[in-house]
Amino acid sequence: MSVRLLKGTAKVHQIGDDLESFTHVLAWIAARYAPNSMTPEDRGEFLRVFDSTVDNSSSKERILLADMVTIMKISISQKQFQDVLCCLWHGFACRYDSSFYLLTQSKDSIQKLKDRLETHDWMINTLKDALKDSDWELASDDGAVNHELPIPDKSLTEGQREKRKSNLSEYM
Repeated sequence: MSVRLLKGTAKVHQIGDDLESFTHVLAWIAARYAPNSMTPEDRGEFLRVFDSTVDNSSSKERILLADMVTIMKISISQKQFQDVLCCLWHGFACRYDSSFYLLTQSKDSIQKLKDRLETHDWMINTLKDALKDSDWELASDDGAVNHELPIPDKSLTEGQREKRKSNLSEYM
């Protein structure tokens, strides 16, 4: 879910909330299955931000505000995938007034950037532009990888783990 919806500050569910959610899912997939060089502990910490059953809006907002550094830390092996994910992630950082935008853009510019997130056009064009890069065709290591995850936290009982929305125990 988008940070706005998790925080309860959104009065209306908007297109931008769905597009932000898609970007979160894409980042989760990159960390979990794309060839990358994250340590199991870093991967587990990153994935927990998205899979937590408690209010995780502040954690999600924190990693969005870190902007492209968040995606760079995943260290995706395929540069084209990392570049397009950075571009999408960077786009949503403006939604929460990342320091990059506040320091480099005027209020009017920031509002225009936020407004573009409320249509599908920006994301579709970003993805189309990324796919025009001929290096996508040269990518040889783009298959799914079942990355190692941290050892499960044994402090939870099996019943507690089963009650969770997703099987968080594999990330502990």
